[in-house]
Order: sequence, then structure tokens, then C-alpha cells
Amino acid sequence: MTFKKISFELFKSLSSIIPNEWLLKHTGTSVIHPFYHLVTQDEHIPLHIKHLYKPKTAQQFEKDLDFLLLHYQPLHWDEIGKVQAKKGFYLSFDDGLQEFYTTVAPILSRKGVPAAFFVNSDFVDNKALFFRYKASILIEKLMQNQTLITKDEVRRLLNGKKDSNPINAIKSIQFESKDKLDELAMILEVDFKSYLSDQKPYLSSVQIKSLMAQGFLVGSHSVNHPSYASLPLNEQISQTDQSLKYLENTFGIDKHLMSFPFTDHGVRKGYFEAIQNIYPDLISFGTAGIKKESILHHYQRIPMEEFEAGAETVVKHEYMYFLLKEIVGRNTIIRS
Repeated sequence: MTFKKISFELFKSLSSIIPNEWLLKHTGTSVIHPFYHLVTQDEHIPLHIKHLYKPKTAQQFEKDLDFLLLHYQPLHWDEIGKVQAKKGFYLSFDDGLQEFYTTVAPILSRKGVPAAFFVNSDFVDNKALFFRYKASILIEKLMQNQTLITKDEVRRLLNGKKDSNPINAIKSIQFESKDKLDELAMILEVDFKSYLSDQKPYLSSVQIKSLMAQGFLVGSHSVNHPSYASLPLNEQISQTDQSLKYLENTFGIDKHLMSFPFTDHGVRKGYFEAIQNIYPDLISFGTAGIKKESILHHYQRIPMEEFEAGAETVVKHEYMYFLLKEIVGRNTIIRS
């Protein structure tokens, strides 16, 4: 269990006791950036998500919005970084999943909340599938029908670890080894192309254009969702540049937004300097919660699905965690 999870367990009982206004005052943080990936219409979780995290239902998401709207004003993109006098939040969604169109956008429109959604250029129109989503689908297939393959065969494919759990081994596969998932899919008789065609997990170009016409902003989430810290600088820049150019050429975007896939942890100052030379207007987002950031026009967001709790508990924990980190001088991100 990470230190952050330990702190959540310690602090969650305080969330109903400590007023939100007190936390805002003592942290000096009046603007927050909550983000989600998926909101489901009901309790059914798609297979590509099922073994990764538990998303919010539409009802839970509405409760989250009610809390946010009670304590903050919804911000528009051009207010980010400029409005500190009022309490505000800017909402965003990663991975470009089709539920943003079918489930989330109608709720946001009804409540008058603007938002941005971030897409991977390789995945739009269901052209390809994120490697972590492949892992979730394969885990489900293995759990439902283990007679398709013995555990020893799985272990041989997954680095030959005799003492490893096949499920955990599949979960541990990283971007650099993602081809193993395609090999395993052949053994398990899983057809990712059919899954993309049948389930259509991602937004289509038509849906994206419709969302933009409704006032939602679309931004880059990289080309194919790598961990930036694992890439050399030139590939980091290429991932962002290629995906933003795709959005310019396909959808005519004139506002450049980008959210880091996974995390921006470990991304050095040189990347931000280089990419801002190419896109001086770029606004980018990380996933570190409530933290001070040393990079201009780069903002940290609160992962709202991390602890399977409501917005009040998650947001107040972030404030308390910020104060805890402040004691040891670790609530500001310094880029080397």
C-alpha cells in the first residue's frame, strides 16, 4: 500500500468533519482540476475497464458534480491560471472513451459545466486499442475459461516466472512489452479487432465533431498512451506533436491542450521547454492531485476514480494530503 493510500484511510473519516472552506483557506488553493476516464450508465463495467479500476456510475458522477458545484464555480478553459480570486474547478476526461458522448456530455450540458476531453490519435474511430485495455480483456478471458490455456503456458510467455500469478503478470506488462499481449491474445483466441468493431469503446470522429459543436474542448492524450518518463526526449516531443497535429488537421482545433497519459512524474524541464517552443499556447495537465507546479501553464489534476469514493472525500483528502506534504516540503513539483 502506498503512502498516499495509507493517508487516505487515515483521513477519510475526517472528510465529513472538516469544512471545505477551512481547507481552501489553509492550503491557499482555490482552483482545482478534477478528472475522470469513464462514467457508466449503470453498474455494468466494460471488459476493457473491468480489471483496471472501478468507474463512477452516472448517478455517482452527478453526486460528485453536486458537491463541486456547491463549493466551486465551473471554469472555462480561458480562465485556467487566470482566476484565483474565486473558487473554481475545471473538469476533464482522459482516454477518449465513447461514454463521454453517450453518458457524460448530456449530464454536463444539463448542469452547465464545461469540460475538456483528451484523445489518443491512434485510437480515435476505434482504429486500435490501448495496451492496458487489452490486458483487462485477456484477464477476463483467462478467468472465465482457464481450460483454454494452462497457467504454465501463460508463465512461459510472461517471462517464464514459475512462481508468478498469471493475472498479476499480465497486469504488469508495460508499454515497451505490449506485443506480448497480442501474442497471448492469439493463444487465448481473443480478437481485439472484433472487440473494437463490436464494442466501439472509443469516440468516433463524428462524435468528436458533435461534442466540439456543443462547446466541449478536445485535446491530446498522446498518440498511443505510453508512459512519458520511459521515453527519450525526442519521442516525448513526437508523441505530443503528432497527436496535436492530428487534431489540427482532422478537427481544426485552434486551442492546444494536452494531458499526460498515466502521469507526468519523471518528465523533465527540457520537455516542457521544447514543446512550448512548438506550441506557445499549450496548456497541459498532470495527475498528481493538488500540488504546486514549477512549470508555467502546466496544472495538476485530481484523479477522481483513484479511491472509489465520492467527490467530497476525494477532494478533501487531496487538501489534507497537500498540507501533510507541506510539512516536509514536498508539495511543490520541481523539474530537473
